[in-house]
Formats: sequence, structure tokens, C-alpha cells
Amino acid sequence: MTIRCSEFNDFPVSIEMNYVENLNLLFCETQEEISSFLDKFGYLGFEKMSNTIFDYINRSESNHYSKNNKQGTEGDLLDTQKPNKRKENNRWTAEQNSIFLDVIDDYRSKIHNKSKNEIKKITQDYAFKLKKQYEHLLNKRNQYSIAKRLAYFDELLAGVGTPDDYLIKDKAYFGIKNRYDNSTKENPARIGRNKK
Repeated sequence: MTIRCSEFNDFPVSIEMNYVENLNLLFCETQEEISSFLDKFGYLGFEKMSNTIFDYINRSESNHYSKNNKQGTEGDLLDTQKPNKRKENNRWTAEQNSIFLDVIDDYRSKIHNKSKNEIKKITQDYAFKLKKQYEHLLNKRNQYSIAKRLAYFDELLAGVGTPDDYLIKDKAYFGIKNRYDNSTKENPARIGRNKK
């Protein structure tokens, strides 16, 4: 695993990391991905800290940054410890993604030429149906997350925006399955567009 830290403005620790798991190179870019990694594998520890970083950590002890001495000075070692409870990886698997590839044409036919509110309702109903139909693959996903992923995949496959608007691991799907009318309009049912 490699970690790079830098100082900037209000939050002085910027972390970008990659690691190898099951012989696959995985990249953590977003705060959510980094938090998921830390929940699964442990805590970050810093052997050397500038005053800026040390002051920040003294102000806020979180699940992912812990100190062994609140009254310490620059250069103190932070604890690196395993979390009490390991959380399961929340990434969508290739097998789960294949569900959305298989149903996208049917889903699109149902939302075609519908109003924003109708599209949102159809998306939720469709997610409920997928949850029941693919219980063996989606048993740890709720209806909300399935609906969110469905609308996200509709945009991703249609090539809405640019590849950089999506997670690195999803970029291979960008624009590979056009809509009937080749439109690249945003899906109004998509939630958390700017959060990737």
C-alpha cells in the first residue's frame, strides 16, 4: 500500500492511496473509498507530523485518526490499530453490475418520455423488483441503493457527461450502451451526482 499526505488549508491531511487485494490493484480516491478501506483494514498512523497536522489531530480525534497522547508534541507516534469490528466491502461487484447491464434496456423503455416525478417513482419500483428478483446477489443492498445505482448506470452507459464524472473502476462502462434516442440527458432519479 502507498499513502501520500500533504498539507492544505483547513484539512491538512490529504490522502491518496492504492493497495493490492487478491492480486487486484485498487485505487482509493474519494473520502468514501478511503473511509471504507480504513474501516476494513485499520487506522492510519503518522510517525512524523508537522505542527499543522498535529494541531489538526489534537482538535479532532476521529475513528480513523487516533493519538496515543493528547498532550504530545510534534513527532509523536499516532496509534495504528485495527478497528473493533470489520465492515464488509461496500463495492459493487462485476456480477452485481451485470444485472444493470442486463436490465438497462427494459428500464429505459419504462422511463422513456416520462416526467421527472414519474421517472423517480419508476426507478424506485424497478429497484424493488430487482431486489426481489436478484435476492441472492443483492441481499445486502437496500432498495434505495439499488435505485441509486440503476440511475447512475443509466447515465454511465449512455455516456452522460465525461468519464471523469464517474469512479475509475466504472469508466470502462462509459458510453457502451446508448439510449434509444442516443440522448445524453441526466437521469432525474440519480442521487448524489457530484459525490460520484
